[in-house]
Amino acid sequence: VQRKLSEKISSQEAKLKKCKSKQRDMHKEREMIEKEKQELVQVANQLEEQRREIGTKGNRMEADLEASKLKIQEDKADVRAREIKLAKETKALAEEREKQLNTIKEIEKKREQLDEDLKEFERYRSESEKLMET
Repeated sequence: VQRKLSEKISSQEAKLKKCKSKQRDMHKEREMIEKEKQELVQVANQLEEQRREIGTKGNRMEADLEASKLKIQEDKADVRAREIKLAKETKALAEEREKQLNTIKEIEKKREQLDEDLKEFERYRSESEKLMET
């Protein structure tokens, strides 16, 4: 009877050792799982931070793109305004040139008239001198 009890106790002690061993293994496994959990949380946080940074960079890039588009539009408007101004100046210069050409034509006509008047005067003078001689 004692032997059977002793065997039962030994068997129970072996089972207890197995349970304690399993318990230690499970405890180690829990610690490993907890470490992995913490690592996963850190990775998730890093990913979230990277997403935010990428989003911020994307927003900055979009803002830069919009600013560039606005600058291009402003430059186009400036160029158009300069084109209009140059067109007006060109037109004004063409009109001024036309006026000056007309003035030159008038002066030439007056000169021709004065030349004719001078010729006529010279002829009258010549005629008068001839008449005075006789």
